[in-house]
Amino acid sequence: MSLSVLTVVHTLARGGTERIASNYARAYARLGHRSAVLAYVAGGMRRAELECEGVQVFAVGEDGTLDDGVAWALGQPWDVVQLHRFGWATPALDPLLDGLTRASSRPVVVDSNIFGKPDYSQAAQHIDVFLMPSRWQMWKWRKWTRLLVPRPVGVVLPSAVDLTDFSPLPATERTQLRQQHGFAPSDCVVGCIAQPSPVKWSPALFQAFARVADTRPHLRLAVTGLPDPYAWFVTDLPEPIRQRVSVLPLVEGNRALLERYSLLDVFASAGTMGESFGMVFAEALMCGIPIVTKGVVHRDNSPAEVIGPGGCVAANLNAFASCMGRVVDDPALRARMVAEGREHLRASFASDHLAAEVLRLAASVQTVPNAEREALLARDGWCTHVTEAQRRALQARMEGKAPTWQALARYVLHNPHFYRLWTSRHDA
Repeated sequence: MSLSVLTVVHTLARGGTERIASNYARAYARLGHRSAVLAYVAGGMRRAELECEGVQVFAVGEDGTLDDGVAWALGQPWDVVQLHRFGWATPALDPLLDGLTRASSRPVVVDSNIFGKPDYSQAAQHIDVFLMPSRWQMWKWRKWTRLLVPRPVGVVLPSAVDLTDFSPLPATERTQLRQQHGFAPSDCVVGCIAQPSPVKWSPALFQAFARVADTRPHLRLAVTGLPDPYAWFVTDLPEPIRQRVSVLPLVEGNRALLERYSLLDVFASAGTMGESFGMVFAEALMCGIPIVTKGVVHRDNSPAEVIGPGGCVAANLNAFASCMGRVVDDPALRARMVAEGREHLRASFASDHLAAEVLRLAASVQTVPNAEREALLARDGWCTHVTEAQRRALQARMEGKAPTWQALARYVLHNPHFYRLWTSRHDA
């Protein structure tokens, strides 16, 4: 049966949230459903890829105002509405959610909660099920929402990865690209591609590289998207190490991204907030690049679930440098990580499969009262809770021991009383 599915996201720009929303919307169209997207803040580069696959788009600023976009959405019947939000309250969407609730044929509303943040607003009661991209995010969200009445219903349903968007370039083309950027055939290039946001970058990446590169003259570092204020991450390095670092500008479009990934032998990253999912990890693995990253146990810490056997997740700087050195030194290990990591992606995050799962979930809860939904979904095999023991098992996948201060910060930050107080003061 063909359904009508509306995807709602803030923009159609280059970010990971926008890519995930696009992946879902395109998958609904490929599955034979009517698929449309409302970008409620602005349009962007992803509009073309959506419309190319038959997805209807309304982007605020390109097609009209926010009021026009809400009227456009409410003027059509939908079976399922999937929001892609950061988690917290989104006042701009209140008129849309209120209108959908009053519709003669009310759609099922699901919310892909990117950061696992709680929504304390009244509008959150219009959402039938909250989707967490990882078990770690589910653990966080359950901590923060355990005092809410009525209790929100959530399940783990990962971010969708389009496995056709990226694949390794032919060896000759990859060699030419590397030569154009000044890399010799014997060089091993470690690199990171990230948004120019402060939370995506940490000096730990450059410190670990310096340690590993000190005894490996063939090692190079290439970073794309490093914010200008963080240029000191490079300039503070010893001169011989600094000469082996290339800082590259941001690029747009899958082809340009593929070429950037193709410069690398190892993808390495470290940010101050961690990753709630980490689409760059999936993209790098699909391009044939294994992963080394540093986790953040008091914030977003999903990489071990996303990367699986496709790389290493380190809990501290020493372990990060050790992992980097081990992967750099072992081409056979890198090849095995890529092969197993790509298979893990296919089994866990393929967009067509996850889009079908969203629709299966929506069908399950469509006629079930809110109070009964959680028990029903648990019986159907959905992950609706993550215990402390399960959270510890997730953390145990990381190499090394997390700093004590991060463990203490995790406890404090996920106390629902403290978090509610902090967010209310912050919002004020």
